[in-house]
Amino acid sequence: MRSKYSYKEIMHFVDLTCLKDPDEIKKEDIDALVAEAELYKVAAICVWPEFLDWIPAECTIQKATVVNFPMGDQPVEEVQQMIDDIMEKHPGTEIDYVFPYQQYWQGDKAMAIQHCQTIIEHCAEHEVKLKIILETGVVQNIVHLQTLASQLIDLGAKMLKTSTGKTPVGATPEAVKALCVTMHNHIHECGIKISGGIHNYSEVLEYLDLILTIITEKPTPDWLRFGCSQLFNDL
Repeated sequence: MRSKYSYKEIMHFVDLTCLKDPDEIKKEDIDALVAEAELYKVAAICVWPEFLDWIPAECTIQKATVVNFPMGDQPVEEVQQMIDDIMEKHPGTEIDYVFPYQQYWQGDKAMAIQHCQTIIEHCAEHEVKLKIILETGVVQNIVHLQTLASQLIDLGAKMLKTSTGKTPVGATPEAVKALCVTMHNHIHECGIKISGGIHNYSEVLEYLDLILTIITEKPTPDWLRFGCSQLFNDL
């Protein structure tokens, strides 16, 4: 099967991203990002929190940013304060939050889950969309990944995201399939954002095909996103 979505249609599911080394980012980079985002009407523009100010007020595209990024090792109080600061200056900004994956897979599962539950509840209080980055590329056992995903959905997670794009392995078909099966079988609704190593339109179509063999609901940006900074390279 090959999804019959045009390049333009796919763009509506994209979080167009600029998360390279902050020291290397210039205002021209953000200006170019915004111009491409407006041209293709992407789902969101995702940048480091300190660069949200560089997105013009007249921009019509949803803003998104990252917290506890990329290592997932910040104290929960610091992450909460960062979210509060973001919401004060940029209300409604979507939050891409890194689950404390190192802590979790090293054995301190309860603390990692508590950290995530606190952030889920905090974002719910702000009525803001939260995407939880699992860093699936570090997970050796797919069943363990599904167990974690199910736990987080039970806690109120509304969107699970594969990767920060900062580890050697980002999104993989195996991880995406596992997450989609978990979502499909769960009583609570949850979406997915695929990111990490996605560079072109063809790859997005392959992932879309995979997703739609499991989840037959019509795709919308409410529950399906693709995170990428280089998607335009194969135009």
